[in-house]
Amino acid sequence: MLRHIRTTVFHDFVPVSAVPRHAPSAEQYILLVGAPWYLKGADLLVAAFRSLAPDFPGVRLKILGHYPDRADLEALAAGLEGVEVLPAKPQSETLALISGATIFVLASRCEGLPRVVIEAMAAGVPVWDPIRAASLL
Repeated sequence: MLRHIRTTVFHDFVPVSAVPRHAPSAEQYILLVGAPWYLKGADLLVAAFRSLAPDFPGVRLKILGHYPDRADLEALAAGLEGVEVLPAKPQSETLALISGATIFVLASRCEGLPRVVIEAMAAGVPVWDPIRAASLL
């Protein structure tokens, strides 16, 4: 009976050899990749960046993904210099951004180990997960 049901498979395989190694760019930036922004915790990251930005004036925050409610996300960052909301990009461009990041952040409210974290680790970029870190305190 199940043979006739259409299925879709999303594999967890990450071709780590295709991920460019960490190559720090001249620009220091914190990166979050994913959508939707609320589930990915972009608002939590913007709030944290708002409190830390005065102490780290040279560091930027980049949030990359497809956000149909982009105006809400940009409103959260209003008046905060150094925050850039980027549209979704092809995989090769996303991997290049990941490999140039100073820190990759997973602020997700609902994920265990998303693919993008594996890609950041494969690039050799430090990964910070504030939700899980707080639970260790």
